[in-house]
Amino acid sequence: MRPAGTAARLSEIFAKLRNDKFDLAGVAVIEPQLSLLPQIESNGLMRMAGFFPSVPTQVNFELLYAPVDGQWRLFGISVSIGQAAPVPPTPDHAPSAQANHPDNANTKAKQPPAQPKASK
Repeated sequence: MRPAGTAARLSEIFAKLRNDKFDLAGVAVIEPQLSLLPQIESNGLMRMAGFFPSVPTQVNFELLYAPVDGQWRLFGISVSIGQAAPVPPTPDHAPSAQANHPDNANTKAKQPPAQPKASK
């Protein structure tokens, strides 16, 4: 059984996007990136959040699900539009400038050969 006014409420929620003629169809083919993995909140609702890395605008979302008869049903949704911005690589994944410097390439080959040890 559907709560009364659900379709009207959704229409109201997305009215600004419709008025701005924003087309959400493009995100249907983009894999969402989760910024908050699904987790059960203290109120029993499951919450997750993320974004669709679309350009020039990024679609951010947050979803709430409620357990109903052994299934998760959509309880709440939040959608916002923001500018997609390039994300710089993290230090863990950024190549080191020193490691990529031509003078540092193959440093083992530049070391003098080891002197043989004298046998007794």
